[in-house]
Amino acid sequence: MESHVFSLVKKAAMELSIELRWIQHSYSIAELSIELFPVKGESGMFLGVRSSKRVHPFKDPLQPDFLPCGEGYLTLYPFSFENYRELSRHLTWLIPVSAGVRSSFGLGDRLGLVSAAHLDAAVSRGVFPVLAQQSPRELEKTGRTFKDVLLSAAWGMLERGKRVPFGADADHITNEERLSEALEAGFSFFTLDVSKEAQFAYLSMEEDELSRRYDALPLDEKSLYRRYLDRTYTLTQGVRFEFREETLWPLVLAYRGVFDFVKQMDGLINSSCSARDLEISIDEGDALTTPATHFLVAEELHRRGVDFQSLAVRYPGAFEKGVDFRGDIDDFTRALHEHSVIQKEIGGYRLSLHSGSDKFAVYNTWGEVTGGISHVKTSGTSWLKALETVALHESALFRSMYQLSLAELDENRKAYTIAATAEEVPQNLDHLEDSDLITLFTRDPVRQILHISYGSILREFKNELYSVLFHREAEHYRLVREHIDRHVDSIFPE
Repeated sequence: MESHVFSLVKKAAMELSIELRWIQHSYSIAELSIELFPVKGESGMFLGVRSSKRVHPFKDPLQPDFLPCGEGYLTLYPFSFENYRELSRHLTWLIPVSAGVRSSFGLGDRLGLVSAAHLDAAVSRGVFPVLAQQSPRELEKTGRTFKDVLLSAAWGMLERGKRVPFGADADHITNEERLSEALEAGFSFFTLDVSKEAQFAYLSMEEDELSRRYDALPLDEKSLYRRYLDRTYTLTQGVRFEFREETLWPLVLAYRGVFDFVKQMDGLINSSCSARDLEISIDEGDALTTPATHFLVAEELHRRGVDFQSLAVRYPGAFEKGVDFRGDIDDFTRALHEHSVIQKEIGGYRLSLHSGSDKFAVYNTWGEVTGGISHVKTSGTSWLKALETVALHESALFRSMYQLSLAELDENRKAYTIAATAEEVPQNLDHLEDSDLITLFTRDPVRQILHISYGSILREFKNELYSVLFHREAEHYRLVREHIDRHVDSIFPE
């Protein structure tokens, strides 16, 4: 059998003028009377099929003729979304599922190449892997779709042969159009970003103006205010807060639109999914999430029948892309303690940490306070490992990527908040030997600039980048696995 498979892969590679690699896992599908084996190419993924009949179980065979194989035939098919859908009818473990309220880890993969390495790291700690995780912003910059993202995650499952549950997170969803795309793709996890619905300006508005704005509200919208006015909550471990007129006005005005938006989106999700994870993100903007805000949002959503599994709040300190936590760790710990008490008191959901890549200064605290029952999102850190691989093996290409990142920094930073400036990094790399390029990744400003430049780099160097990573796959996987291991081991200790 192996010799026939090797022959098929070799023959297909010659006909298509591409390099193909047979991944030595196979899957028997009795209903289709086939044996399936994954085949990876520099420009795509394929399904190799051995069948006893000259019948196509999938769409769009790459070759017009069947290749004889003993008493059967061998054929190659593209791992398209249509073929994935057919395959997942039989290999149901390729369909993402709900995590529920347990330890989970978000593993964004902007290139769609390292789900296998991500899976290895998560499974090693028994953490539920959310293998597919992308936001509309990332999709626009990478030229991908939610279907592409899910395909890459499912491929990682096939590549590793690990039949474990996994999730697919449509991150930072702000409108029905993007939600519909994720639902159509079959995602299982939906993160609602309410930053467009929340009116954060009210949180710093003068009291006289707040009173005037509140008085102008329709009578039915004032019921939210009356429901909580003059109520004091004393929770465990010394956590206490109260709703007085001057503190409740800004909260009601700021968040009243959030509840209607979440309720509407939740209804759309529930009409398509029987089991799903819903996360509410109130961590955008500069305003810290107070205990009172957390309590009001969680209680009011539950009162309106919204069953959500995680909540992302805004903590003290800076959680910027590509670098460690910046701020007072004691302030962060106190805030996390308060939010954890509220979360456990209300129940039914977890705390979620956004921009969770590389925040090693807070991981131990996060794991201890949450008891390990939380969700953490990472994304761009694996992108940086791809660039490290390029820096190690294709110095000229990396130098070009670096210069492009500097040239387009002003445009790229419009989508991200980072402290790095062009003045903090080398304007060119002429002074660095090729062997020293890797040291750039120890500099925070360089990491941040490269972190947010993925759209620019993929626009200009996509084919070259994918080629390097295909031929240096083992090292790329190793770098990603070791780095994600550090994250998981710190947050979810044995």
